[in-house]
Amino acid sequence: MTVHIGEVHTDVVPAAAPGPAPAAGRGGPAGEAERAEELCAALDRARWLAGRVAAVGFDD
Repeated sequence: MTVHIGEVHTDVVPAAAPGPAPAAGRGGPAGEAERAEELCAALDRARWLAGRVAAVGFDD
C-alpha cells in the first residue's frame, strides 16, 4: 500500500510482513560503521518526515 501525504511518499508494509533480505555488505568494523551511518541517516530522515507530517496538521 502506498500513502501520499503532501510531499511525503511512504510505502506501508503490514507488521507481519517480512522485511527486506539483508544486504551482503562488508563485515567487521568497516561494515559496522557503514551500518551505523545508514541507521543515523534513516533516523534523521524519520525525524524530518515526522516534522513534515506535523507541519501539515495530519491527524488520523
